Amino acid sequence: MPSQTFALEPNGPKRLTLSWSAFWKNFTVSLDGKQIGALTPDELKAGKDVPLPDGSTLYVHLRRGFGNTGLELSRNGQPLPGAANDPASMVKNAAYLLYFLAALNALLGAAAVAFNVEVLQVNGVGLFSIALGFVFAVCGFFTMQRSLAALITAIALYGLDAIATLFSAVTAGGQPGAGGIIMRVFFIIVLARGVTGLRALKAQAKSPAA
Repeated sequence: MPSQTFALEPNGPKRLTLSWSAFWKNFTVSLDGKQIGALTPDELKAGKDVPLPDGSTLYVHLRRGFGNTGLELSRNGQPLPGAANDPASMVKNAAYLLYFLAALNALLGAAAVAFNVEVLQVNGVGLFSIALGFVFAVCGFFTMQRSLAALITAIALYGLDAIATLFSAVTAGGQPGAGGIIMRVFFIIVLARGVTGLRALKAQAKSPAA
């Protein structure tokens, strides 16, 4: 039975446990090991408030969509750390994806050059891929430091690389695979959510303390 645990505040203990069965059935909300609520799949999709023992309110919503699926959790309007709507988590996911792209490009580029892999070279993989991997790694580092410019730069480069790869495949007489296109769109969505998260964090930093 799948489950996830969350803290109610940043750097706090993970006291909140969400559990469910297949197709999001039997969804329960527990705090400190005691069940405090249960939601049907329809209630999850629509979003529902669950009262907490301290008088605050937990909002639970199952967001569904390609590249944009996850549990949105807010306590009195503030996203819970680690939830799908948590800006810090959006930024981390974008940074981790950039590290993954960095490693992938570097490894494929090195393989294409070292072993003269024709199928990779035809698709434009080579020394440029190694350089691009380095740039993605740098952008990932600065994204983790909450640099909006670094993340936007990475998205632009990834988009241009996607277009160049598709163009190379077509001009070589090949046909772009649907799986590859879907994967790239998914990655762009994750990176774009990182931009949303960064902007939200910057807005929070500028807002006056409560």
